[in-house]
Amino acid sequence: MQTVARVRYLSGNSNDSSARNCRWLEFTYNTINPSTQYQNGVDMHLDWGASQFLTKQWQVGLVGYLYKEIGAATAAPAIASAAFSRGCSE
Repeated sequence: MQTVARVRYLSGNSNDSSARNCRWLEFTYNTINPSTQYQNGVDMHLDWGASQFLTKQWQVGLVGYLYKEIGAATAAPAIASAAFSRGCSE
């Protein structure tokens, strides 16, 4: 399960048919996977886009993102099973 917090900024008038810029800042928190006891760290990403309408039907633009894991992932200690820890000599 994920918990997401998002902030969106949109510049330009919504009635403006010529240009539009937008940015999203998002933080994602994942709960522990009960099967593996693994939990991803908190991550942050900033998505952005800028576009220009050429006509009412045609629009061109650029998009991109920045991604950073800002919290460390955690996992349960590894437990070696006797069935999987034997070497090839047996």
